[in-house]
Amino acid sequence: MKKNYLLFYCKTSDAIMPVSCYTVKTFRLLQIIFPPVTLSGERLSSSDEKIFLNDFITLVKKEKAGIRVIQSFSYCVFNAVPDDSAFCPFGTYVINLENSTEDEIFSRMHPKHRNVIRNAAKEGVEIKWGIETLKDFYALYRSTMERASMYCEPIEYFQAMTTYLKNMILCGTVYWQGKSQGAVLIPYTDYGAFYLYGASAAKVEITGSMNLLHWEAIRLLKTKGVKRYDFAGTRLSNVSGTKLEGIQKFKMRFGGTLTEGSLWKMDLEPMACRIFDTLLRINRIIKGGEKYEDIIDEERRKITLPVIHTP
Repeated sequence: MKKNYLLFYCKTSDAIMPVSCYTVKTFRLLQIIFPPVTLSGERLSSSDEKIFLNDFITLVKKEKAGIRVIQSFSYCVFNAVPDDSAFCPFGTYVINLENSTEDEIFSRMHPKHRNVIRNAAKEGVEIKWGIETLKDFYALYRSTMERASMYCEPIEYFQAMTTYLKNMILCGTVYWQGKSQGAVLIPYTDYGAFYLYGASAAKVEITGSMNLLHWEAIRLLKTKGVKRYDFAGTRLSNVSGTKLEGIQKFKMRFGGTLTEGSLWKMDLEPMACRIFDTLLRINRIIKGGEKYEDIIDEERRKITLPVIHTP
C-alpha cells in the first residue's frame, strides 16, 4: 500500500483541508486528516463546512482522485456532512486550556479523578517526557493493542511522527519503582493537542497513574500556549456494558465540554467500490479474517440513519 498527501483549498472560505491518499493495488482511497480550517486556524461554521465538503466531493469526483472517502480518525469530528454521504453522530470531549486556570480545570474534574491523581502523586510515581521515552511508550502500546486484538502500528510509524513533528509532539511515560505504568503520545499545535495514542500496563500497580499522566500533560501543554486538549473521540450512543464504557467514562471525568458532530464516508465510484469490497471479502475468507466494521457501520446498526440527499 502506497500513501501520499493532498491539500485542498477553497478560496471562498479561505480554508484548507488535509487528506491522505492510499493506493491499494490500483484502487485509491481518500481519508480526511482534519476538517477544514481557515488559514488563521479557525473551524468553519456548519453551513460553510457543508459547502466546502460538497465542493470537495465535486472536485475529487471530477478529477477521479479516488474511489471512496473512508471514515476519518476519531479525532476528526465534523460540523457538517456532504450530500449523499453515510454518516453517524459522534463527539469528543475538549478541555479549554486558553480561558481557564489550572485550578479551574482541576476543579471541573470528577471527584474520583481528583482523588486518584492526588493518590498517584502521593505514592511517588515518576513521569518522564521526551522522545527518549518512545521505546517504553511503544512496548506498552504494543501490549495494549495485542490485549485488545487491535491493529498495532510499527515502531517506525512513531519514529517518523516524532521526527517530522519534532517540537509539536508530547511523548510521556509514567513509572512506579522503575516499571512503566502507562504512556501517551500527543501531537499538538497552538490550536490544540490531541490524545491520539495511549497505553497502559496489563496491571497498573498504582491507581491514578494514567490520570496523573494526563493531568501533567494538560498542565505542560497549557504552559506552551496550547488552546485546547482534545480526548479524540467519543460515541454518542449508549455504550453501557461494553469495553467502551470505561474508556468513555475516563475521558468524560476530566471535565471537558462534549462537542457533538459527525463522522462520514462516501463511495465516489460505486462500481469500483463493489469490485474492491469483493476482492477484500475473498482475501478475508482465504486468510480466515473477520468482517471489518468502522465506527460508522457500528453506530448505524444501532439506529436507522438516512443518507443525506441533495434537496
